[in-house]
Amino acid sequence: MIKKFFITGTSSGIGLALAQMLLDSGHVVVGIARRNAISHKNYHHNTLDLADIEEVEKFTFKVNHDFEELILVNNAGWIGEVKPVGKLKDQNIARLNNINITAPSILMNRFLDQTENSGIERTIVNVSSGAAKSTIRSWAGYCASKAAIDMFSRVIKEEHPDVNVYSIAPGVVDTEMQRDIREVDAKDFADVDRFRSMKAEGELKSSEDVARVFVDLLENKEKTLGTVFSLRDL
Repeated sequence: MIKKFFITGTSSGIGLALAQMLLDSGHVVVGIARRNAISHKNYHHNTLDLADIEEVEKFTFKVNHDFEELILVNNAGWIGEVKPVGKLKDQNIARLNNINITAPSILMNRFLDQTENSGIERTIVNVSSGAAKSTIRSWAGYCASKAAIDMFSRVIKEEHPDVNVYSIAPGVVDTEMQRDIREVDAKDFADVDRFRSMKAEGELKSSEDVARVFVDLLENKEKTLGTVFSLRDL
């Protein structure tokens, strides 16, 4: 049967690849992003900047009982200003937290509330990062935000055992975020050469490869490794 997906960040990267694969499989996708990159009869776009919390609070999860499952995928994220703490702009700290923590938390809260009486299987997938568990210089905000989402996911699973909840680190993926990281000056990001080398040596996963694994996990949930895990552990 057809499933309905709500996916943030469908304009590029993992979000775009995932949405396209799901649409090709006959599912319905509601995209949440600042721009629309998809044209498909089963795709419904919502132009939304996740940094604008007042707008995020207006988003509504419309439930149609014809669907087998309702799935929220919090994919969108921002690396933030890549500089050591003490050199960051206050407004960029606030923007990162809005995009990476506040917006997905509000969406999860509204999803659980507005689908509570649907009688349909519900799933939440948060795209996390190995940075949630690793100390990376000049990434304080990003590391902290992903750790926060991991814990938020764990608490939801305790509170709502009937809901499938996953916070999944995909590994290092060849996205616009990685491109931005490679362009940072070494004086602001001491490890930049390591990320440039990973790209040069072909160590980055493609968005399509990651999306394909996500689809497989959603279709075969017995393969998942609890609430918080990395694709590297599969």
